[in-house]
Amino acid sequence: TWLDALIFVDVLLDVFLFLIACLAVKWPSAPVFSRHLQNAIHKVVESSSNDRQLQQERQSSATAPSGGSSNTGQDIESGAPVDAAVPKSSSDDTISLDFVVNQTMSQDCCLMIACHLSTMTEEKYESFSNTLRSALAVFPPSHIFVCDNGPSLKPEDETQWATQQVHPDINYLYIPEGNKTFAFYWCNRYWIPYLASTGRTTNFRYALIIDDDVPLPNDLHIPREQLDKNVNIKAVHFPITAASPHGSPNLLLQCQDVEYKMAAVHKLFQAMLSRCLSCHGAIALWDRESLDDILFEHDTVFNGEDMYMGLLLLKKRDDSKIISCAQTLVPTYAPDTGKFLFRQRVKSWELTSHKKTFTYLFELVNPSSLCHGPSWALKPYFLQELLAIALDWMRVFLVCGLLLRDWLGLMVMIGLNALVLYSVLIVFQLVVLRIRKELRAGILTACAARSVLMMCDMQPVFAKTIQKMPHVVETANTLLSAGRILNIPGVVTEQYPEKLGHTLPELDTSHCRVFSKHSFSMMTDDVVEYLNKECPDRDQYILMGIESHICITQTTLDILTRHPQSTVFLVTDGISSSRLLDRSTALHRLSAAGGVLTTSESLIFDMMRTKDHPNFNPILDDPYASSGSSPLSCGQSIHGRPVKSNYKDYNGGLGGVVDWYPYHSRMAGKILTRASAEKAVLLVCDLQDAFAKTIQRMPHIVQTANTLIGASRVLEFPVVVTEQYPEKLGGSVASLDIKGCPVFAKKPFTMMTDEVEAHLDTHCRDRDQFILCGIEAHVCIMQTALDILTERPDATLFLVTDGVSASRLLDRSAAFERLSRAGAIMTTSESILFDMMRTKDHPRFKEISAIARTINQRTPHETQLSSL
Repeated sequence: TWLDALIFVDVLLDVFLFLIACLAVKWPSAPVFSRHLQNAIHKVVESSSNDRQLQQERQSSATAPSGGSSNTGQDIESGAPVDAAVPKSSSDDTISLDFVVNQTMSQDCCLMIACHLSTMTEEKYESFSNTLRSALAVFPPSHIFVCDNGPSLKPEDETQWATQQVHPDINYLYIPEGNKTFAFYWCNRYWIPYLASTGRTTNFRYALIIDDDVPLPNDLHIPREQLDKNVNIKAVHFPITAASPHGSPNLLLQCQDVEYKMAAVHKLFQAMLSRCLSCHGAIALWDRESLDDILFEHDTVFNGEDMYMGLLLLKKRDDSKIISCAQTLVPTYAPDTGKFLFRQRVKSWELTSHKKTFTYLFELVNPSSLCHGPSWALKPYFLQELLAIALDWMRVFLVCGLLLRDWLGLMVMIGLNALVLYSVLIVFQLVVLRIRKELRAGILTACAARSVLMMCDMQPVFAKTIQKMPHVVETANTLLSAGRILNIPGVVTEQYPEKLGHTLPELDTSHCRVFSKHSFSMMTDDVVEYLNKECPDRDQYILMGIESHICITQTTLDILTRHPQSTVFLVTDGISSSRLLDRSTALHRLSAAGGVLTTSESLIFDMMRTKDHPNFNPILDDPYASSGSSPLSCGQSIHGRPVKSNYKDYNGGLGGVVDWYPYHSRMAGKILTRASAEKAVLLVCDLQDAFAKTIQRMPHIVQTANTLIGASRVLEFPVVVTEQYPEKLGGSVASLDIKGCPVFAKKPFTMMTDEVEAHLDTHCRDRDQFILCGIEAHVCIMQTALDILTERPDATLFLVTDGVSASRLLDRSAAFERLSRAGAIMTTSESILFDMMRTKDHPRFKEISAIARTINQRTPHETQLSSL
């Protein structure tokens, strides 16, 4: 019958089009050069500030400027000015600034992000902020345009504020018309040309347009060579992959991921025949002149706006092309529950298909398309879409009829349909992905398939000083054993092994790669090269080792900065320090930065998901992987609140725990900031004799302040000291070494008086990092911190937890909680000093190490600033 023919033709078109596409195309190889380039960018950005500082010193010491031009550019990642006179490397040095800038698209490509109520909820805010941070790994901030739109004259949410928190140089625009297409049109047609005419930006040739839930991969590959050679290429399609903002994707997300990749095969086939029908709505690269024409002709209907853009380009009937670039998969946050998936498909995608029925029909029979080759190549796809729409209308009647009259036939039909689908999937896996095996889907993709196990500096020299070291070693063996069973690659680092020795012999690292390092971060050049080569598609890092506030902190911040879309799991029972206060503060800071706090047992069972996992019994039978917990995990909750322990040697447990609430990561963009001696100012608040008897652990606070003041003299960063009403309350305590430091008397509780502000503006104009210590936490310290965060929104505030106290520890704890939420970065004195040096090769390493050594020589009574 005609119905049989309709179904048969639809199945034939669907299956045979895909099979032909599978045989005709292969998935391109991974963008190795793009990944190398991004690493080069990261190195250049890290070194550029040092180069600029040296040049400024040379210029300031010179009596007259030398001849020649002094053109300046933009720091490709941070947006800060970069002197064009930065010493150039040799012609074959791919790490030089000129080489990096010339190889990127940033000089003639901008990024436009469509936003519509993007920060109405905490989850949306996190997603949007992550999108911006990911974009900064690819584009300079001045090249990013946030195109906000809404139905009212003024924004209904805090998208502009959220944008400025990530980077103040990102451009923000609000259009009082709730339409994505209109916002892109206005930005492309009017805003960018205006900024270009005023010299604030360049008149870009290309525009990458994305949604607010698309975190760009840092190895995004843009086919610049093809674009330069073929002027007919007007747009570039990028395949997408389903991602979850919460870490490991569930089964529903994995199925959508396969669907997205199979859809990309059709795009590759279309591009091979003539041109893609359209780009994806989540991301597309357009020539700006063509984009202007297309958006002007657009009907601005939200449903299917990406499809209609491709149709408008096709209707020109010229040589314009849309190509597909599948070297990099772009993650987009997909629905992870059936409810949201139903809403996406029924209320958006399927609705679009039915709304465009007559558009497809007209394109199928349009006489002007009969003399246009690309139109002929795309007609089978229009026919397939029309047949699918017709069957959508009849599917309910057919299924109900079969269920009532021939239920056995319905079961056979479902079985055959599943067989065809899995046959097609097998062909896709084996043929199309023959050179990209890492993109293949498994029966169940657990997070083990995306993880890398990283163990930091577990060496004998540290065994006597690290808190609960035997339990950390036991946890490390647990995870190493589980990693061997689950086939998780391992990376082990050893700090300066020539003098400090190698990894503890009781740790079985036989299946891991071992690297020596001099820097404190594990992300050395050798480790980064290994991860890029051997683990290119693993984006989950399981981190354990010592010390939490130095090497673990710097490694985590490096990973989150280099790979904003990745996830770092911090194994709390496998991480420790010499002082538990350092550990607690570091874990809080890293949680705020985006690290996921977990335990070894939780992580292992999260990887397996079910007792039916093929490795469940081997894991359970393993003497290490099935071992119990340690005091580092059972002695505290995940947010640092002490709980009852059954360990005899617990003795108050983590002693140095700071009892604060989880961080509201509204300031997560700043929390990744690293301390720098060239940018820092030390503020010491009111350490006076009048308060000595009432402040908790006052001698320890003074000693911490002396440690930081001593470090300031070695690393050459300025110090500002204040005294509260010294006429009546007396001066600073005699044991505080403030010789040579400017001291300001004050009557307000805040340190930021007019005199201090004037001093900072005069002598510390280019310094935007404030290190704060002193008393009292809930009065002067809090008011000073809030003034800095309010009046200097671009500044970063480091609050030294072992250098701040109050008369009541409850006040101290409450102040920390409030300032943490406000955006202060919680750190400790030792952590911040090592953060400034980064590596043992720092020229002042020995002097700072001697100063830091005094911190660990204090008695437990002095160091354990416990909260109530």
